[in-house]
Amino acid sequence: MMSNSVFSTFGTSIGFVKIEENTDILQTYEGQWNQNYVPDHGKCSWGSKDMRVLESYPQIKKILLDHFISFSSDVLGLNCDFTISTSWMTKCEKGESSPLHSHANCFWSGIYYYGEKYCKSSLLVFENPLTNYIRDYGFSIHPEVSTPYNKMEEMITPHKNILILFPSYLKHKILTHDSNIPRYSLAFNIVPVGNYGVGDSQYDTKWFT
Repeated sequence: MMSNSVFSTFGTSIGFVKIEENTDILQTYEGQWNQNYVPDHGKCSWGSKDMRVLESYPQIKKILLDHFISFSSDVLGLNCDFTISTSWMTKCEKGESSPLHSHANCFWSGIYYYGEKYCKSSLLVFENPLTNYIRDYGFSIHPEVSTPYNKMEEMITPHKNILILFPSYLKHKILTHDSNIPRYSLAFNIVPVGNYGVGDSQYDTKWFT
């Protein structure tokens, strides 16, 4: 007979990687910005017009991709080739935020904090992917203590040179930024390439090139 224990399964992994390589060249970015617009959201954050910005920084692209490949092998147990598809700069000024959203047409996503100062920066918030199911079909009972087994949100404080990796289906948002110092980050999406899968679920990107 088993003793009392807690067994967690089907968990959602979020990776945290400290980038030791020098990426300060990203701080010189001088491209154009678009302010995101979401009805009834308030003041929204900004995104670069260039949605493949890492093509202009091939060394940085390789650094970030190599870290994800290591993570996917060590943590996810995947032996597959990947590439970065879209990539863009983000900027959040005082009073601005971003709405809850996820990324489509990709496998995993990354957020890299390349800025110099993040003191009093707004938090990054991930939503529990079971939230809608729990709200629609579960009992509305609020726990007195938040634990990894009952929390509906995960809040993360930005830090310089930290790379956050997460599955693209995971919804996330930026809370209202209260600092006078803009909050910068680089976001990107990852897709598998080459041959992967088995049987009738096999896929090879070379079939269509």
